[in-house]
Amino acid sequence: MSNVLRLCLILFNIQYEFLPTILDHFPSNQTLFLHSFGVLHWLEIFNKITIIRKTIQDAPSNEIGVNYKKKSKEKAEKLTYVLNRTQKVYVHFQPINEMMNNRAQIVKSGPCLQLICSINSAKIKVNNVDINYFKVGNGPQKLLIFPGALGQVNDFKPLTENLDQEKYTIYVWDPPGYGSSRPPNRDFSPGFLNRDADCAIALMEALDIDRYSMLGWCNGGCTALIAASRAADRVDKLVVWSCNAYVTGKDLEFYETTRDVHSWPDQWRLPQFEMYGERYVSDTWSGWIDASRTILDESGGDVCMGALAHIDAPTLILHGAQDVLVAVEHAVYLHENIKCSTLEIFPDGKHIIHFMFPEKFNSVVDKFLTSIQ
Repeated sequence: MSNVLRLCLILFNIQYEFLPTILDHFPSNQTLFLHSFGVLHWLEIFNKITIIRKTIQDAPSNEIGVNYKKKSKEKAEKLTYVLNRTQKVYVHFQPINEMMNNRAQIVKSGPCLQLICSINSAKIKVNNVDINYFKVGNGPQKLLIFPGALGQVNDFKPLTENLDQEKYTIYVWDPPGYGSSRPPNRDFSPGFLNRDADCAIALMEALDIDRYSMLGWCNGGCTALIAASRAADRVDKLVVWSCNAYVTGKDLEFYETTRDVHSWPDQWRLPQFEMYGERYVSDTWSGWIDASRTILDESGGDVCMGALAHIDAPTLILHGAQDVLVAVEHAVYLHENIKCSTLEIFPDGKHIIHFMFPEKFNSVVDKFLTSIQ
């Protein structure tokens, strides 16, 4: 992305809504460093800037305590959500020459946090669709991350922030209909996962990347399994978690209990509404459930079972034993049907094991990716 402005974000009382006005006072070629609170996430404003966010939990408690200790519990929770999810951030600007001269002092002196990483967002034409992707790091090992249904880049914050960026170059992509790869709207007609897999392979070809590893979560894991079977000569290693190769009637029964997206917990529902809008989230999630039922009724539940035998890459399968969306039996099946696979069960893990146990998750993944097999 051209002309990315990097901003120094600090806890002052200038809210996000005023950013476009403030930015008008800076030349278009002005470069500023960015330090911030909020989820690691990029947001384009009038196609002019990109902002990075860091979670509130990463800030020293004495820097944020004044913001909600004087408020009621209800308001405290609301404020925490605002900082975490809706990017109602507080900003302070400092010219680049002044900042470079005083960088050490700035980093040590208060709410300012060190720049945690550099992310580039870009779009490239793939199969007649403008595919959005994010690039993190500059290491020799290339990783392609596959998001799940209604995915977005901050779903992979534990990886993009904590994997060694000198060791890895991480690409997180938005399949057609997800994230910023819209239009088109999401298409769940038969073969949608196969189309996603082909699109992912074509994306890496368009980026001129010949060898890479794949990582996929939930429905993105299914897509990664298919892609790994179709690009066996290019995939070094495969990591999937909380995903399945087939769907059962019992699975569908649980999916149906989640159809009303307004019943989802706030921590799931609100970020999705912010990214996509309520109507799109509702329609897309219902479309995914309907597509899963079609797979069960018309294909005997086969999501990607046929692909497993064609996966040659060493494969790491991770799963939470307490996952109610994708039962642990699915991980066992993957392990039994993928040669050169390793299964790691998190006994207390649920569907989001990479968030629940980030240190262990990243350690296991990093060890697997760097091991010689």
